[in-house]
This record gives sequence, structure tokens and C-alpha cells, in this order.
Amino acid sequence: MNKMKTSDMSILLLNNLPIESGVGRYTYNLYASLKDENIQILNFPNYFDYKNRTFEGKIIIPKFKNKIVNLMFNRIINESEMKFIYNFHGIVHYTNHNMPIYKTKALRIATIHDFFPFEYKNLGVKWSIYLAYMQRNLKHILKLENIIVTTNIMKYKLINNYKYNGKIFVVPYSTSPNFIYLNSKTQIRKKLNFPENKILVLSVSNDAPHKNLNILPNVMKLLGDDYLLVRVGKKIYNSITIPYANNTLINEIYNACDVLVFPSLDEGFGFPMIEAFATGLPVVASDIPVFHEIGGDAPIYVNNKDPESIANGIRSAIANKEEFTKKSLERSKLYTLEELKKKMISVYESLI
Repeated sequence: MNKMKTSDMSILLLNNLPIESGVGRYTYNLYASLKDENIQILNFPNYFDYKNRTFEGKIIIPKFKNKIVNLMFNRIINESEMKFIYNFHGIVHYTNHNMPIYKTKALRIATIHDFFPFEYKNLGVKWSIYLAYMQRNLKHILKLENIIVTTNIMKYKLINNYKYNGKIFVVPYSTSPNFIYLNSKTQIRKKLNFPENKILVLSVSNDAPHKNLNILPNVMKLLGDDYLLVRVGKKIYNSITIPYANNTLINEIYNACDVLVFPSLDEGFGFPMIEAFATGLPVVASDIPVFHEIGGDAPIYVNNKDPESIANGIRSAIANKEEFTKKSLERSKLYTLEELKKKMISVYESLI
């Protein structure tokens, strides 16, 4: 199954986040896996400094510095793009549940990555307006007839918690092709100016509350001076911090480190886990159902509320690094672009 059944069927991906984010990488991977098909991307960046981020496809330049304002006034300030979407012939795929739903004559499908907007409330002023906007968009997406989720855990929630009765397709993420195992840790650390005499514990995520990042300082204190935290995202504790990393750099960061720690309270999926698998990095992850579905027996599972449990998991991963490297690389075979392509073509064909 390599080609769409309808030769003139085309796919339009709508996106608003850069490749440096998990959802942005998801959009890029969809495009990369289906680039031989009739597929294109329209990006509506939320950020006024979009030039510092990476996007694949056409960029609709944001007009305002405030990302909420850009989101709210998309329909008004991008009239020609709204007409293009409305008259598009084929399938319009909303790759991010934070996006508004636009009017279109096309077949529509959306990917829901998590239920964070509904499940985490009362987070303070920083999140309140953005959460309200995401909640509104997610409510509209739940009215569509076709939805993609990334795990069976998400499918269960969609049916039982949100009473969705449309078509649900379970399609796991894939890793980007740049995530590969590089057997050159010493050279990469020298290149990145990372210390060679430390055990490097990697954390990759935004700072949303369900990421449970506030537990990491206590974990690192328990591990002691031989360990050092490397953060891709917001700085924590005395970490080496890289706020944003392009495809080449982030692969090097994974390969430079010794273990990934992933202490989330909840996730829709968890990109860093499969990226770690692809680079052969041992994974220490929360003992939650979604991670078991993604990781199988490859990670070490820990109590995400107990710093000692997490620290012990990290120590065990380091002590048995060769074993867990093999497990990671083997598990990564489930999350390739080829697997994503097969599943997505099946989904799109079912719509037409």
C-alpha cells in the first residue's frame, strides 16, 4: 500500500508550532513520510519571532507579537488563506488540537495529542488565557467526525471521558530521520562543550505542570556531584540548558547523554521516549499506562512522585547501560517513518 487510492486526492496539513516542539515534529514527520504523495503544509506560527524557529512548508507570517492575539484573529488577518482552505479539494488535517477549526469543503480530520486543556486547570495567570483558548478549540475539534490519537489510552479517554462517537484512528508518533545512534559520545561532548567526567541525565520537555519538572532538583541532589542534568527546554536547578535545538543539535544532545529521565504525571504520548529509543539512550520513565504502551519493556519505570525511586532508576540504567541501549534500539523499530506512512495512508484512504 504505497499510493493513495484516488489519484487526485490531496492533503493539506495545518500547523502552528515549530519543529523544535513535539507537535511541530509530528507535522514534519507526517510530511516527510508522505512527501511522495500530494501533500502540503500551511503554518500559522503563534510566535512573532518565528524566524528563530524551524518550519516545513508555507509560513503565514504572524501580525502581532502576542501569540494569543495571533491565534484569535487568524480568520480576519489571513483572509486569502482562509479562502484557500475553504475551497481546498481533498483532506484537511489539523495536526494540532490547539488550532481553531476553519470552514472548508474538504474532508476533515484532526490529531488530538493530549487532553491537557481539560485536565489541568487553575494553573495561574500564566496559563489561564491560553488554557481557555485551547479548551474552546478542543471542544470544536471533538465535533469533527474523524480524529487521530496516538495511543489506545487516548482512545479510551476519548470514548469514555469525552463521549466521542466518531471515527477514531490510533496512529503512534514516529521519530524524525535525524534521530540516529552515534557511537561517538566523547567527540560529541567535546563539540558541545559538555563535561566528559559527568554522568549526563537528559530531560526534554516544556514546563507544563504535568511534566512534573519540579521533582528533578531533588532527584539530582540524591544522585550527587557525579551526575549533571541536561535540559532541552526551560532551565532547572543547575542544568546545562539548551532552550531550543534544531534537528542536528538535538540528535547530538541525545547521543552525548547517558540516560533520559521522563517523570511526567500524565502524557498523551511522549516524543522524547521514542527519540531516546532511536538514539540508543536508556530511558527512565514514570510508571503510567501510556508509557507502558509506548515503551514496553525497554524503559525502567519509576514512581513519578518519589525522588528516590527516580534516582534509583537512573542509577540502574547507568549500571546496565548496554542492556538498556539494546532495548531502546530494538523498540525504536516500531516508530519509523515507514511505519507512520503505512498507517497514515490507511487512515486517509478510509476517509475517501
